[in-house]
Amino acid sequence: MKLPSTLPVGHRAFLEAAVQTLKRDGRIVGVAAGGSFATDTMDEHSDLDLILAIDPKHTLEVMQERPMIAGRLGALLAAFTGEHVGEPRLLICLYGPPLLHVDLKFVDLNELAPRIESPVVLWERNAEMSFALAQTAPTPLSVDDDWIEDRFWVWMAELRSMRAPHGIGQGLGYLAFALALRNAPGDLEQAQAHARLAWSELRGERHSEWLVPAIAFAFARNGRSEDASRLIGYSDAVWASEGFAARPSDTKVRDQTLNLSHGVLGAQRMAELMAEGAALNEDQAVALAFGIER
Repeated sequence: MKLPSTLPVGHRAFLEAAVQTLKRDGRIVGVAAGGSFATDTMDEHSDLDLILAIDPKHTLEVMQERPMIAGRLGALLAAFTGEHVGEPRLLICLYGPPLLHVDLKFVDLNELAPRIESPVVLWERNAEMSFALAQTAPTPLSVDDDWIEDRFWVWMAELRSMRAPHGIGQGLGYLAFALALRNAPGDLEQAQAHARLAWSELRGERHSEWLVPAIAFAFARNGRSEDASRLIGYSDAVWASEGFAARPSDTKVRDQTLNLSHGVLGAQRMAELMAEGAALNEDQAVALAFGIER
């Protein structure tokens, strides 16, 4: 089993035990890991993104038993499916103590081809999973003008409809989010200005991680890859510690930010900066993201 150099000890212990358990289930034909495991950019705040390939003859049966299967892998505290993030095959799990966020994605062997990355195969029967993955190349997520245009006017309609008590702050946050993604000249500064106003309205009511990835993406596209990596490290740590599930749009922006930063910094430096970001408190992260003098 090929393991990344950045894999924390606790993550490794869970993973090794989980793979041994899954081997004993004849309906599972392979286990792979994606996300920060595949890019070797893990830290103690990282979650584990595991893909469980299912023998097509048993897909329906396994999907119905996902919570039971997850329960066999460790001390399962909570688990829920991922319809809210657009992935019903996903089971989002929290194990502990110590707390560990693990995403288990149950995929029919014949449905492995459409994917955004090339996961690391940890174990498989008869090379079936590797063969299925080798048939196609991954299609990385991208945030382009068409992706933004498809969503921009929906965001603006939501913005127009917002009212008290938190509508003003949330509306300003939406506007900051949209400006950060649009990336026209001056948009980063305007996004930060609106984010500062939104934060003054929402502080104490909402966490900052819902705005931080968009600002990080704008940083990465404007020559601030180090700060972008720090902010993604911070938001990852918040999501993991609070048990939050990122929205699909947040995940897409996050992954694109890391792709841009990786091309500039390389994996090791990016991982170091993400670890720095994970250690920031909310005030420090907000000051960095929104340009607040401290």
